[in-house]
Parts: sequence; C-alpha cells; structure tokens
Amino acid sequence: MWKPCARLRSPRTFLVVVVLLAGSAAIVPLSMGRGQEAAAPAKPASPSPATSVQSEWERLFYVPYRNLKDVFEKEGSAVFMPYGQFLKLWERLPKVDMAGLARPPIDAVIMSAAYSGRVEKDLARIDAELTIQVLGKPWVEIPIRFGEAAIARMTASDDKALLHGTGPGTYVLLLPKPGEHKIKLELSTRVRSSPDGRSLELECPTAGITTFELAVPVGDQTIEISPNGVVTSTTADDKSTMVKANLGATPKIAARWRPRISTAPAMEVLTSVQNTLDVRVADGLVHTHATLKYDVLRGQVDQLRIGVPLDHRILDVTAAGLKSWKATREEKAQVLTVNLLGGEARSIVIEVHTERAAPTGALAPAGVDETGTYHGVHSLDEVRENGVLVVSH
Repeated sequence: MWKPCARLRSPRTFLVVVVLLAGSAAIVPLSMGRGQEAAAPAKPASPSPATSVQSEWERLFYVPYRNLKDVFEKEGSAVFMPYGQFLKLWERLPKVDMAGLARPPIDAVIMSAAYSGRVEKDLARIDAELTIQVLGKPWVEIPIRFGEAAIARMTASDDKALLHGTGPGTYVLLLPKPGEHKIKLELSTRVRSSPDGRSLELECPTAGITTFELAVPVGDQTIEISPNGVVTSTTADDKSTMVKANLGATPKIAARWRPRISTAPAMEVLTSVQNTLDVRVADGLVHTHATLKYDVLRGQVDQLRIGVPLDHRILDVTAAGLKSWKATREEKAQVLTVNLLGGEARSIVIEVHTERAAPTGALAPAGVDETGTYHGVHSLDEVRENGVLVVSH
C-alpha cells in the first residue's frame, strides 16, 4: 500500500528518482529533512526479509499514482535509477551466450557425393568424390562408412586433411579449417554372382545430393540401381553397358545387372527336356512333383511353356533365374508360362508342384492321349522329351 504524499514535509535529498518523460510520474525514495524532529528510536529488532522489502517500497511514491499504467504504456517513456540498482537488476537477468547464438547447429555438412564405378571381372573399382562444407571450428571430425569396400587411396583439396580408421568399414575424416573441402577416394568391392545375375553393394555416407555411375564390360545388359532414383542416361554397345542415375539421400547403393530378355524368335531356340514325374497318392489326393531339366542346344531361353492337366491345382513353380509364372486354362490343358531372366545358361531346371483329388477309378498319372488331353505335367514345344515316372501310395 502506497503512503500518501502528505508524509513529505520538506524533502531535501533524493537517493533514487524515476522520471517518466512521456508523462508526469516519479518514483522517489525519501529521506528526513533537517528541520524534522524525531525522537531517538530504540534499537529495533532485526527485520525479516519480507518486512525489509516492504519497508523499501514504502519509501517510494508515484506522481500521479492513479494514471501510472497509462503513463508507462506511452511511447518514449523513460526510467532513471541509480547505477547500483541497475547493476542489481542486470545481474538477475538470465545469462545469454551471444557467441552460441551465432554458432551453426552442426560442424560440417556433406553437400554432395558422386560415385563412378567400373566392373573388372569379379571386382568393382569405384571413384568417390565428396564435397564437404565445414561450418564449425578447425579440425572437424566427420564419420563416414563404406562397409566391405576397401579404400585404396585418398586425396583432398587441403593437404592437411586426414583419414582415421575407427572400426570395420568405418572411418573419420579430420578437416583442418572451415570452408569447402573436396575429398576423393578410390574404393574397391567384390562383385557377387547369382542365378539372377551379378550385383554389388556399397555402404556410403549420407549426402544431400548423390549421383551414381556404373560401367559393365558386357554388352546389352539391364542394370537396376537401388534405391530407385532418376536414371539420367543409359548407353550400351557390343562390349559395354553404362548407366547414370541421381539418387536421394541413402546409406547404401546397390546395383544388379543381367542380360536383357531375349527378343529372338522362338524358332531359333532348340531344347530337349528330361522329365521326372514323382506321383504320390495319400489322404485322398494325388500329389505330383515334376522336375523338368532342359538342355539348351541352340539360342537363348527366356520363356518356357509347360502343359498341366485341367484338374490339377498348381501349388508352386521354382527355377533358377525365375522371373514370373502364369497359368492359363485352355481346352485340353492348363498352359503354364514360365518367364526367366535372359541369359546364356545351357541347362535349366524347373520344378512344378500340383495336387488333385484322387479318382475313384483308374489313375492316369502321365501322358497325352489321342485327343491331346494332358494327364500329366509335360513340356510344350520341345524337340524331344523323355523321362521317368515314379508312383507311390
């Protein structure tokens, strides 16, 4: 509660003055005038903190105190106070690290990564170029990872840049000063072979922009890049195939290549087949497991057709290099079309699993009758088929 102005009889000294220039208001601590008479007070007891604060405020008064809010809200108002009181208020403010506000949230950024690879037999050699922007203090550490790929050589735009190995396939780049740095690495990794073709995998540091280029020393190849990016160009001739792609931010790049699916006419393909039929009767069902081994005598095979009886239910089809399969019902049989990854395989093995209800009469496990109706699983359009039939109960 503010004391009324009548308490001021003849104030001659003011320790603190707060003046609001935009209005008429002041905060003034009071001291006793010389002419005031005061009895010698008795020695008071030590005041509590709350009482001390209240007494300090009781020595202040405002003019005009009723319109104080309006005065403080006016633009251009000012407050005057002793320097010591200002320092106390300043020390109570939370400390702000001004240097920290200007510091970037990270020390360095890998702006872009460009990879150019070439396949040499069972080895892939890859040239990697990283563009790095250092934002923080000197000697920034940047962790990178290349997995199973071995680093054969490193060059940098700054000769003081260092490469430190930290574990299996993991490294740390040490860059001496802020600014842009170019890092070039020579990598090598192995090429894997499978029935689906050949492939390679490369673990890599994540970058904002990633480009990948691969050259395969085999003509007319289909090259698939993972993750799926934007393929900018593909060139192929009789001796090599090359692909370029822009990828998103990724920690791993994989490439797979194989010969393109053959477009040669079917009459150029010459094959023979060895058919092994394993027929088993059990639990009221006839289970048929057909193993067809094709010998390619001429040309390349990317599609084969197999005849299956109409009352058979096809359970599964397996083959090395299998791309897809589809069954179509026709008048005399189901035609099973098996699409393969094109290649130069001289031997192809296809396994077909079927089942049907056991007949109440005689069982015809194989063969094609005079009307062309299929009673077993057999190859279509082949020059010659022979095989073995095994029936068990």
